[in-house]
Amino acid sequence: MPQQEMDPEIPDERAEKWCREFPIEDHEARDYAQLCCLYQIMGRCKRTWPRKVGAWMNLMIKLDITIREVIQREEYLIQKSSSVLGQIKAMKEEPYSQQNLDNWQDELQRLNQDYWRIDRELSLGCLCWSDTFYRPIFRAYNEVRKDPVWYLSDLLCNDCASRGGCCGRACKCCEKPSATRSRARGHCTKECGCCIEFRGFELKKDQQKLCQPAFNLKGGLESNAYSIFLFKAYILGLHDEFSHCF
Repeated sequence: MPQQEMDPEIPDERAEKWCREFPIEDHEARDYAQLCCLYQIMGRCKRTWPRKVGAWMNLMIKLDITIREVIQREEYLIQKSSSVLGQIKAMKEEPYSQQNLDNWQDELQRLNQDYWRIDRELSLGCLCWSDTFYRPIFRAYNEVRKDPVWYLSDLLCNDCASRGGCCGRACKCCEKPSATRSRARGHCTKECGCCIEFRGFELKKDQQKLCQPAFNLKGGLESNAYSIFLFKAYILGLHDEFSHCF
């Protein structure tokens, strides 16, 4: 790990150089490089940043969660459809089974369109950031995602477990993402089929907020604790041993 003292004016090029020199598996060195990006920003704007930067981070985190909701809902409906089709073929069809199938197919078509739209928004969000003054945060976000299993950090796994997700159960579904979609990697949402089966019911609208706490990063490092947690986990990709540095 580099031993230099963190300097708020450290060039972003040095952080990028460290990320190139140290492999993805060297979490300590890469976390240090990510923190250098943060210190560079904080050295310029103290504990806050322009609202548009916070809005961009809010958007990217929200899109990441929403696209996983779409994927997990798709997988759940496909599983239910397959089960009902099996019952129909075995002449054990339940009342309204065909109507359910038709409704689910309609919803799957809408979900397919939602996936395309959110996937495009995520891709554009990764390309459109042009303000060089705050580019270190953008660079840090992209650096995290060079690791295909970035989402299996201890911070995000613990968050999934605390929200009632599969990381808190023996199934560990988050470690075995579906291959149906390129963005299937990630943690449980309110639409996770395994979680629905474990609970025994689908969440009503007023219950869904208990599955995913609200967050808002427009306040910089003065944002609430859960928002800062998501900043550390989603934007900087820090591991637990580095998450207490600020």
